[in-house]
Amino acid sequence: MTHLHGDPCPLGIEAIPHELMQTCCALPGGPVAAALRKLRAEHLDCLIWDDMTCEEAIAFGEEIRQLADNMERAHPARRIARKTSDQDTAGDDREVWPFSRSSTFADALVTLRHAAGWFDRVGTMGFAVDAWW
Repeated sequence: MTHLHGDPCPLGIEAIPHELMQTCCALPGGPVAAALRKLRAEHLDCLIWDDMTCEEAIAFGEEIRQLADNMERAHPARRIARKTSDQDTAGDDREVWPFSRSSTFADALVTLRHAAGWFDRVGTMGFAVDAWW
């Protein structure tokens, strides 16, 4: 999804701050794919790299949102953001979230929900998703 340089992004407030080689309209798939893999949702991880029609983008966003909702319901104690480190042990009273050393379960849910909103917004606006990496 692109627009003329200088024109406002059609995603408005849902636009993602662009990084090197990306536009404001692009969704960086790497963090979303990492969150999906850590949640053992490999079937969704594979799809994030595919081109999608408007309808497929909306459906994919809903699947990601449902995954985040289901994970939050299944693990209510993890809603509180907790940083973990290599020093965490099995006997510790904290749950270890293996997303990464600097991320938490709550961070993963935020990532998935933001991605779900992006896919829904893009599809609803009538844009297809052109995956590039």
